[in-house]
Amino acid sequence: MDLQRILALIALDTILIAVLGVIAPLYVYPRIFSYLGIDELSKPRIAITTLSFGRLRLPFVSGKYSIFFVGNLVSMISAAVYLHLRQRYKTMTIVREGMLQLIPMLNSFVRTGTPLIQALENAASMLREPLSSYVRRFTALIKLGEDPFRAMRECFPRYVAPEARLLASSIVIAMTSGGRVAEVLEEATRYVYQLQRMDYLMKFRLAEHRFIALSAVLAFALSSIVVTWLVSSIAKLSTTMPTAITVNIDKVLSCYFLSTMMLLIASSIVVSRLTTGTFLLAPRYIAMLALPISMLFVLYDRILSLLSPGS
Repeated sequence: MDLQRILALIALDTILIAVLGVIAPLYVYPRIFSYLGIDELSKPRIAITTLSFGRLRLPFVSGKYSIFFVGNLVSMISAAVYLHLRQRYKTMTIVREGMLQLIPMLNSFVRTGTPLIQALENAASMLREPLSSYVRRFTALIKLGEDPFRAMRECFPRYVAPEARLLASSIVIAMTSGGRVAEVLEEATRYVYQLQRMDYLMKFRLAEHRFIALSAVLAFALSSIVVTWLVSSIAKLSTTMPTAITVNIDKVLSCYFLSTMMLLIASSIVVSRLTTGTFLLAPRYIAMLALPISMLFVLYDRILSLLSPGS
C-alpha cells in the first residue's frame, strides 16, 4: 500500500470518527433534529450510569440521545475499520479467483509441451493484479535459483485465502516432482473444479443464513421496543396504586439497546465467517445496522403510536 493511499485512509478515518462520530452528533445533528421536530434528539444530553449485578457494577449509557450517540459512534468506527479491511478482502478475493483460473491454464500450457516457468510467465499476462505481480516475482526468483517453497512464502501474502495458498503449493510441488509435472497439475485442476462447484452451492445457501442472522437482530430490536413500550404503559397505569413501583424506562431501554448491539456484533462476525471464511466483512454489517437500530430505539414510541390501531 503506497503512502498516498495510507494518507487518504487516515483522512477518511478522521472524518468518520472525529467529525461524523463525535463533533457532528454534539453540534450539528441536534439542530437538524430540532428542525425536523424530533425533540428527543434536539438537545445533546449524554448520560452514563451504572448497572449493578451484585457487587459488579457496569457502566452503560442512559437516555435516548446517549443511545443515538453510541449507535452513531459505533457505526462510524466500524466504517473506518472496514475501509482498512476492504482492500485486504478485495485482494484475497482477486487472488483466490485468479488461482482458480491459473491452475487450469498451467495445465493446458504444460500439456502442449511448454516448460512450467514459461507457462507461468505466459499465464501472468492474463491474470489481474495483484496476482499477476505475485506470479511474475515468483518466476523471477525461481530463475535466480531461489528455493521454490521459500519463493512462494515471499511472493504470496500471509492473508491470502487458504485455498489460494494450497493451489500455489501445488505449483511448487509440480516443480519439485521431477517429470510428473503434468500429473500434479491434473490433480490440482480436478481440485479446482470441485472447489468451483462448492463455491456455487455455498453462494446461494449461505446467502439465506446471512439474511436470517441479520433479520434476527432486527427482530430482537423490534421485540425489545415493544416490551419497553408495554412496560412504560403498565408503569403509567400503576402510578395510582398504593404498591406502585417506579420503573426507570431509560434504563430498560438502554439495557435492551446494549443487548441488541452485542447481538449485532456477534451476528456480524458469524455471518462474515460463514460467507467469506474471514472476519473482514463484520465491520461492514455493523456499520450498516448500528445507526438504524439506535434510531429505532430512540423513536420507538413514535413508531408504535403510528402502528397502533388507535392512532
